[in-house]
This record gives sequence, structure tokens and C-alpha cells, in this order.
Amino acid sequence: PNKLYPRVGYLLAGQQSTVHGRNDSNTWWYIANPNKPGEYCWVWAETTTVSGNVAGLVVITPPPLPKVADFTLSFSNLHICGGVGYMIFRVENIGTESFWSSSITIRDITHDQGFSGPEDSNTPFISSPGACPPGAKELEAGETAYVAKGIGMSLPSGTKMRGIVVLCTQPSLGGTCVERKANFDF
Repeated sequence: PNKLYPRVGYLLAGQQSTVHGRNDSNTWWYIANPNKPGEYCWVWAETTTVSGNVAGLVVITPPPLPKVADFTLSFSNLHICGGVGYMIFRVENIGTESFWSSSITIRDITHDQGFSGPEDSNTPFISSPGACPPGAKELEAGETAYVAKGIGMSLPSGTKMRGIVVLCTQPSLGGTCVERKANFDF
């Protein structure tokens, strides 16, 4: 009963199954898996129509969420801190694991060459696109923060750029690491 669980089957439009239970908020139904007889799975209530009285269905406690490290990335802005230009990226932790460290690289994709980095940090997470590094040590599941990459003052006007951000679940780029890329014009 969460998008983070692995998919174990599917229910096609018009296909039917028997509902055997629900979560406590009636947002997911526990059904007989139509793809694997004798097994059960969860289906999202917003994508299904149930007939009958659901109030009498047993509430089933789902298993713990699987450990998933994942985040979204987007370019935010250029911010000057103490005379140094920083490219700021917004990161949203959409997984179940916390992130503790980062590496950021900036590439000039117009000229297909490196521009700045990589730069690693164990305190990468700043609170706003106008904050200056260093930042906090941890980005918990469900939280949004910003990461920054110092680029000095040489700014590549009119250039297509790519930020490559790696976030890891342990300090010093340890644990599970996830890479995301964000293209932007400068």
C-alpha cells in the first residue's frame, strides 16, 4: 500500500478480483492477485471501483516499507556567497532512506567538457536556494533541501549546462549512492 513496494502483479481495466482487506484509511485494497493464484497483493483504491460494503473488511497492517534511496533533482539558481558563485540545486528525498553525503559535478554540454567538480561534501544540505554552504548532515525521507556547487566567478553565459548530483546514504560517499542529472541554460 505504497508506491515504494515492488510490483507483484497488475489489474487490467475491467478485470475483477476479490477484496480480502484494506488499509486503515481505505486508500488501498488487499486483493487476490489475478496474476498469481493463491497469492495476494495491494491495489490503489483511486484506480479501482469496489462493490459491496467495505466497512466490514478487515484492516491489514502492511509489511515495513522496503529500504529505497531515491531523490528528484532540479536546478534552482546561481547564488553568490562571500564573493563565490554557487550553482544551487533542489533535491527532494522521495525514498525511505536518509541521505548523508553528496558529490556534485557541473558539465558544459554545449562544448561537451567538464566545467567544475566533482566536489564532495558530508554537510551538503542547505535550507533554501539563498543559503550559503556548508549545510546540514542529513536529508531525511520526505524532506526537501538544496545542494550547492561552488564555481568561482567565471560564469558560462549562453551555455547549456548539466548538474550531476550523487547523494549517498552514509558519510564520505558510502552506503547506497544515487545519481541524478539536471540540464539548464546559463
